[in-house]
Amino acid sequence: MPRKKKSDICDEVESLSQECDLLDLPPVEDWIQTGCTQLDLAVANRFPGGLPAGRITQIYGGSSTAKSLFAYTTMGYAQRSGYETYYDDTERSINPEFTTMCGMDMRHPKFHLWHSETIEELFDKNIGGLVASAEKLRKDGKEIPKKLVVVDSITVLPAEIEQDKKMDEQGYGAYRAKQIHLGLRSWGRRALDANITILVIDQTRANVKSPFASETTVGGLGLEFWSSVRIYLKGKAKIQNAKKVNIGTWVDSTVVKTRFGPAFRGGLFRIQYDYGLDDISSNLVLLAKCQGCTDKELMLLTTKVQFKGEEYTIKKWVKVVEENGWEDDLRQFVWDSWQDLYATDPRKERKW
Repeated sequence: MPRKKKSDICDEVESLSQECDLLDLPPVEDWIQTGCTQLDLAVANRFPGGLPAGRITQIYGGSSTAKSLFAYTTMGYAQRSGYETYYDDTERSINPEFTTMCGMDMRHPKFHLWHSETIEELFDKNIGGLVASAEKLRKDGKEIPKKLVVVDSITVLPAEIEQDKKMDEQGYGAYRAKQIHLGLRSWGRRALDANITILVIDQTRANVKSPFASETTVGGLGLEFWSSVRIYLKGKAKIQNAKKVNIGTWVDSTVVKTRFGPAFRGGLFRIQYDYGLDDISSNLVLLAKCQGCTDKELMLLTTKVQFKGEEYTIKKWVKVVEENGWEDDLRQFVWDSWQDLYATDPRKERKW
């Protein structure tokens, strides 16, 4: 087969570009903030960033890695942005007091609580009902409202065929993963057209088939391929006060997959048990590393405030930031340092 000339290849590329323009691919016009500035920037690779609206996002990790807390905080930001929020409590473990602390309002008029029993009910009844109502509004010429659906967690949901089987009967794991893939294939694209954002929480298990100490997700490979963003959460270290009592934990987040920028970036954010996600403390720690100085030197540089005769603690600097309303300025400073942190070496223009 003879090789094509460069002129012929350019003509084919131009015709293909025109065809792609005719497809009218829906761009991401809105981003849902998660409450963690570093993670928002790692996912979107832009400021202020966040989770892409109208796409599927998978959050997975081990036990006690703040997956549900992360979802509550994201729903709280979505509610303040005018989203209709739907929370599928498959584990029957939601706590109204804890969700309120994380910023989510269960009494919001646009909040809806689901209790799916099977995978088929989740996709065909719940998500399928939202898609059908959106398509009806489109036919009537009305505006389609923005929606956020959180599934916590898809690991709990069985397939319908498992309901009538005994516990000692096995062999339905592959069928369950197939049903998840079929549900995403049936409703994934239509949910995107209906302006529905889907946030799926998944859990990890030890991979017994691997000779090494590896982990795998329970939802199957279909969810991994369909997700535009995949975030892995892992507990890092406990936070103790002066009395050696655990008051929080550090969680390490890694964006394993993203369609909007380089992958395998992330951030370390702080979880305080009586407060929730502490974004200010997380940003201060990141800036201290980026600037190559201590936390105290960084705060003197950014806030121009110095305590006299008082012992320095990160808690006091957080109080100063909150009292003066410097949260937005701090996030902007994080974005500037983020660009310097992940700046690439200049290279020559690539020639084909």
